[in-house]
Amino acid sequence: MKIFIAFLALLTSITFYTNISSFEIRLGFYYYLILISILIILLLIGKISAFNKYIIWVLVAAVISLVFNNVDSIFMPYERLTAFLLLLSLLSPLISSKVLENFRKTTFSFINKMIMLLVVASFLGWLTGYYTGVEGRRDFTGLFSHSMILGPMAAICLLNAAYLFYKENNKTLKTFYIFIIIISFLTGILAGSRIALVGALGGILFFHFKYHQYKLTKFLRVALVFLSVLILTYPFWEKYTEFMKVKTNYARTTTELFSSRTDLWFVRIMEFKNSPITGIGYASVDESLDRKFGRIDYYYIEPGSSYLTILSMTGILGFIPFLLLLYSNFLFIYKSNSERLYLAYIGSLFVFLFIHMIAEGYVFSAGSGLFFYFWLSIGNIDILNKRKRLRNAFLPLEAK
Repeated sequence: MKIFIAFLALLTSITFYTNISSFEIRLGFYYYLILISILIILLLIGKISAFNKYIIWVLVAAVISLVFNNVDSIFMPYERLTAFLLLLSLLSPLISSKVLENFRKTTFSFINKMIMLLVVASFLGWLTGYYTGVEGRRDFTGLFSHSMILGPMAAICLLNAAYLFYKENNKTLKTFYIFIIIISFLTGILAGSRIALVGALGGILFFHFKYHQYKLTKFLRVALVFLSVLILTYPFWEKYTEFMKVKTNYARTTTELFSSRTDLWFVRIMEFKNSPITGIGYASVDESLDRKFGRIDYYYIEPGSSYLTILSMTGILGFIPFLLLLYSNFLFIYKSNSERLYLAYIGSLFVFLFIHMIAEGYVFSAGSGLFFYFWLSIGNIDILNKRKRLRNAFLPLEAK
């Protein structure tokens, strides 16, 4: 059974990469067909043990948003909602079983290893000039489809390497992971995603906060050393910031630091104001407000923020349970003391994604690689939470 689940996890990981690859390996309908087939197999061989109430509420809010709004068929809302439901069932804790949990753990491990390999290879491709990414683009994409995918993947690689550094006892391997941390940082700068870098900084600080929890002095010492190293090494990595400077200079000419996002944020807020309870409808935008919709094609929606996307599309009915989902996961990570190193690691990924979603709207985008990674992360946090509750259930009364 383990080998079979590992095979399904590997197939899922490869399918995941085809959606974010720089080589334009697009599976289209087959992307969903493969993942849905894997879900059906896992449901048939495993017994469902639990459902997640917060995710169910988000789904109910999405359905209500479509019932109370006449969403244009051009947005394909019901098709997108079906894909959303099925991928949540596969990746997130919407449905739980031992088989699904083993699959999610194995897939999470495979995908993180894959991301590390691809980020390092992307940097080496840039360094040697052998391969810099998608042909014809001015930005550096590496082995990913877009620099805005490479940026968060570099941040994830950095956090993975930090975890492996602390986990490893061998000095040679520790040195190896330090090099990967440096490569990840430089790749993130080359990609030019400012929000990914801010998220990575937040993630690495939380990692050390959790790892040194209840030792505030030690955490502050580590944070001070980390920030000092960043400042002192600026002359070395400043040359990698060329693309980021171009973006920042453009933002200054338009008087906005995040000029590529603020218009979209304004649109999402206006959409929410127009329908604050049920939203304007799942997987839709107000065409009279959103000037970007349809500019590339009529299947493409650029939300600009995951939080504002939920707020505008599903209103308060969808936004509140989503926040409760995030809060419950963060509370578990913060309060739990067992497996602290792993909690520090997965908590750092959670904090990174929490920050990154401010300026990237993938939480409802079932075809997005970042959607895939976010919900798979939530699924793995839930596995840890269940393990803790199970342990507590069998503790003697005097130990509780």
